Amino acid sequence: MIRAVVALTTVTTACTHHQSFRTLPDQAGKEVEVTTQNGTELVAHVDVSPGGYGLREPSGQVLAFENVREVVAVKRGRGALEGLGIGALIGAGTGVVMGLASGDDECEGFCLFQMTAEEKAVVGGILMGGLGSVVGLVVGAVRGSRDVYSFGSEQQFKVTPSGPPGSVAGATVTF
Repeated sequence: MIRAVVALTTVTTACTHHQSFRTLPDQAGKEVEVTTQNGTELVAHVDVSPGGYGLREPSGQVLAFENVREVVAVKRGRGALEGLGIGALIGAGTGVVMGLASGDDECEGFCLFQMTAEEKAVVGGILMGGLGSVVGLVVGAVRGSRDVYSFGSEQQFKVTPSGPPGSVAGATVTF
């Protein structure tokens, strides 16, 4: 069951936030992933000047916004916090269900330690919630939270399958 919590937390701990490409808040001086209109992916630097902001390729060439389809900024700190919350919820929920499903302990003869299903649910929720928190924190920090800025697109609710190729291990919900 611990493997299931780790696997579920690993697959679901990644948040993507889609926004229309109008500005790049809090990205000045940072590296971002850029997809151009023709599908080329590259890393660019966000420059800010009194006249606005711009994207510069590693070669130093400035990218025209008309040629940019999407900009992705990865935030590892926010990803760690989102992962911590998601992992804690998954772990605690799993622990509570496991505790309740195991039922009350019944004693025949000498018994040193007995627990009711509710007590097991509390202990399981705390222990599995702690494990899920740690896994979510690590996975969230590694994968990061992604801000996706799309040029000229409107925000919409979308579910995209994610996980290892050929599997249905998870989904990314964007809105």
